[in-house]
Amino acid sequence: MKELKVVRYIKMDGKCMPWSDLTEKEQEELKEKLNQQGMKSLGYVPVKKETA
Repeated sequence: MKELKVVRYIKMDGKCMPWSDLTEKEQEELKEKLNQQGMKSLGYVPVKKETA
């Protein structure tokens, strides 16, 4: 039986590259950006907290 390997790819600047090739910092930044885009698409609007 052959072993399968799952590789995640991400498209950046018109190029496809494996997710594992990105640094941890780049991965964290992209996760945050994608999470924000997903929340906006669902209609979520962040509420700014006012400090006294």
